[in-house]
Amino acid sequence: MPDNEKKIKKSLPEYWADFLLEEFSKETDRAAMILTASLIENTLTTLLKNYLVQVSTKDDELFDGPTAPLSNFNSKVQFAHRLGLISQKLAHDLHIIRKIRNDFAHNVYGSNLESGVVKDLLTTLIYSSDIVRNLQEARSIYPEGARGDFLTIASIMLFYLNQEIEKISKKQVKPMPIEWIYSWVYKKKKPSAATQPPQPTKDEPTETRSETPPKSP
Repeated sequence: MPDNEKKIKKSLPEYWADFLLEEFSKETDRAAMILTASLIENTLTTLLKNYLVQVSTKDDELFDGPTAPLSNFNSKVQFAHRLGLISQKLAHDLHIIRKIRNDFAHNVYGSNLESGVVKDLLTTLIYSSDIVRNLQEARSIYPEGARGDFLTIASIMLFYLNQEIEKISKKQVKPMPIEWIYSWVYKKKKPSAATQPPQPTKDEPTETRSETPPKSP
């Protein structure tokens, strides 16, 4: 499939429904949650990179490397929100997905979709986004249960973010021209005639200043 066709399809909800079902149908809940969250993070990264001034190097010091300011999901969500690329509501829901991913990634034995912290987070996500209730047709594509609820919400978010990526070129930050201070020649301003003291003429004696103080009477 040509690359341009793939890009077009990523902005359609059907693309993500097919992709998530095909790629993750045989995966465990843990793998499906972690990989789906990573897809969302990578898509958010693309949105940010396409919006910011482009860099000429392969590595981007904002994103690449363990100590880069935008090397993690949390900072990307916050930055995208502060730039006005996503709403407070979407940022809130993305943070929930980030927490679900982290719980699955760090708790090898205790995490599952049907109990504990992950169940509480997923319940919060379902009620916060309202996507499952409002988009019943989209929900019907996925299997019943918590996993289907999560994948429904994730697919709609991926669809939306990819639509924003297609439109972001119109809002992209342009490189700033070199500031005028770098070509500015500083010239000390000469005092104007109005502010200069009057100069004595040839016929007018110049006033001499006495070095001896006047005697008191």
